[in-house]
Amino acid sequence: LEVLPNQKILIAPQVRTGYTFTSWTANVTSMNPTQSGDNWVTTVTGNVTYTANYVQREPIKVVYRGGITGPETAYPGQTLTLYATTPSGAKLLSLAVTSGSGATEATYDLDSGTLTLPETLTEGPITITATYEQPKPSFRLRLR
Repeated sequence: LEVLPNQKILIAPQVRTGYTFTSWTANVTSMNPTQSGDNWVTTVTGNVTYTANYVQREPIKVVYRGGITGPETAYPGQTLTLYATTPSGAKLLSLAVTSGSGATEATYDLDSGTLTLPETLTEGPITITATYEQPKPSFRLRLR
C-alpha cells in the first residue's frame, strides 16, 4: 500500500476462521499508532510494516440431530456444508443451533446447504438440530 507522507491511515485485522486477533506490531517504534478496538490509526512518516498477530483457537465439537451430518468440529465464523437425510415426503423447515452458552444465531443457506457460525461463538459443543414439516397424510376412501 502506498500512502503520502504524513497521511493518516486506519488498519484493521482480517477475519481468519479458526484464529483470534490478538495485537498489532510494527517494525518501526516511532509510528505512535492509536488503538481503537482491534484497529490502529496512525500517521505514516516513513516505510513501515505492520503485522497482525493471531492465536489459533481450539476447534469446537459439533453434534448433529434430525438427519443432518457435517464436519465433527468447527471454528467460530466457519461456514459448514451440511447434508440432510430428509424423511420421505418431508420438507426441511428449520435448523436450530445451540452451543454451551445456549441458543445461537447462525446463517443457513438452504440452496447451498451451508450454515455459517457466528464469530462470537466460544463455548461448545455446538448442536445442530433439523426440524421437518411432515406431509399431511392422504387417505383413500372407498364407497360401496
